Amino acid sequence: MSTFGSKMLIGMPAAPMTPVTTPFVSASALHQTQNQTDRLTDIPKCPTWLVQMEWNENTTLDDVNAKMMSRNIPGIIFVVVQMLLGLVGNGVVILAYWLKFKRSNYRVYVLFLAFLDLMNCVFTMPFVIVYLVYPKNFPSDFICKAGHFIGFFGGCASPFVLVLIAMDRFRRICRPFKKQLTEKQTRITCVVILVITASVTWFTPLFYGNERVHTGINNIYEVRCFRSKNPLFYSLSQWYYIILTSLFLIVTVILFLLYYHIMKTVHRRSRYFSSKQRSPIGGVSKSIQTKKTTVTFMIITIVYVLSTLVHDSLAMILHMKEDLECIMNFEEGAVYYTFFWTVFLNNVSNPIIYGISDDRFCSLVKNWMKGLGSAGAVPFDGTKQSSTASKLSLNAKSSVEAVRTLSAHTCTKQEKR
Repeated sequence: MSTFGSKMLIGMPAAPMTPVTTPFVSASALHQTQNQTDRLTDIPKCPTWLVQMEWNENTTLDDVNAKMMSRNIPGIIFVVVQMLLGLVGNGVVILAYWLKFKRSNYRVYVLFLAFLDLMNCVFTMPFVIVYLVYPKNFPSDFICKAGHFIGFFGGCASPFVLVLIAMDRFRRICRPFKKQLTEKQTRITCVVILVITASVTWFTPLFYGNERVHTGINNIYEVRCFRSKNPLFYSLSQWYYIILTSLFLIVTVILFLLYYHIMKTVHRRSRYFSSKQRSPIGGVSKSIQTKKTTVTFMIITIVYVLSTLVHDSLAMILHMKEDLECIMNFEEGAVYYTFFWTVFLNNVSNPIIYGISDDRFCSLVKNWMKGLGSAGAVPFDGTKQSSTASKLSLNAKSSVEAVRTLSAHTCTKQEKR
């Protein structure tokens, strides 16, 4: 992805697309290029239902924008609800795992995903809300470019992290005797993922920007945030989306295969331990915790794949079918621009998944809620609880060993008699 984007942008600048700077280009090629430029410039007056409405001579751009925005109200509500839930949920996750959980690979992954989700809630979702509120009068070219970049950045970083998590779980469960990633190496790998993501998304602002086109209503011109009219960047954006969608499918297959082998191994070990009359307490406890952690990340991956699949399918149609916006009526557009934002569900669902599958996180949040509800409640200390739990576990192990020793001693005495 990085090589494709960089070489195409550097090797084919926008200047040669005009006759003045291309003296060695054939006349037919220039004519074809000019036709493509004219086609992009003369954008159809869309949507048809909006243009065909009865407008009077006093109609302003704000009136047209308000009518178009009314179609987007379901999508706006959907994104706002997701944004608020994501801000609260991911904020709680970051506080809980940052302050109360000991250093581990699991903690690094949870925090990294939470920061990516929070970034989308703070930057990408507000941008989408502005995009839906001002479909015909977008306020800023910079916001248009920056919003798309952050959206692509978060969209590319998440699958890279999920692949890293799946590979880590695979090595720990299916290859337990091989060298494993340390907590420090995991943090470094996450930083490397950010660098790789930046290298394959830095040029996306070139694909988008504000453009001024005629609305088809009286003599009113609109300003919308959309793909660049530059023929080169317009074509590149289509290929870029095709590549991203292809990589998404490849990543989905890789994740499926990894978790298939992981869960197969976990299931086999669970059957082994359950078949033993006397299993090491520590081994059983560790096996249960490993299974819970694996299931947690697997559910996160499934939610990501499903939510992204819906978004990418709709986005691919929008990028490949140029007149889609024109042919959709009011109701179809409302449905389309609501389901289009299901991609944000994976930014909201992770805290809920942790609350269901991670007993420690669930207990911590419950105690925090009790503390908020009780005026004189003592704040919950996850570290102390963890320490207490460890002591109880050690006492339990000691008791079991004592019982075993006592039984062996009794049997020895009986044999002597």
